[in-house]
Amino acid sequence: MPTIAELRKWLRGEASEAISDQSRYEPKLPTISEDFGHVQHAPRGGKYKISASGDDALLLFGKYHGQTIKELAEDANGIGYLRWMLAQEFPTDLKDVVMFRLGMKKR
Repeated sequence: MPTIAELRKWLRGEASEAISDQSRYEPKLPTISEDFGHVQHAPRGGKYKISASGDDALLLFGKYHGQTIKELAEDANGIGYLRWMLAQEFPTDLKDVVMFRLGMKKR
């Protein structure tokens, strides 16, 4: 089964090849009610959700809306965005997740 990142690339038309036999499964995207807690607020109207385990967050704002911190930490552009976030006025719980995913902090 393809990863969430692979599915998103395919949906944006960025995948080099089609995902084989898509009709065999339903993609399992994060179910916000299952995997992530309640909506929390970031500066300038941004929103995010921290995972139940506390080691990931779902961004509900900006150019990476709908992506998780874990996904961003696996991408060169995403890493740059996460480093930028650390220099901004984001809530501590969100920065903690970012630092964990960048290997700057242990859980």
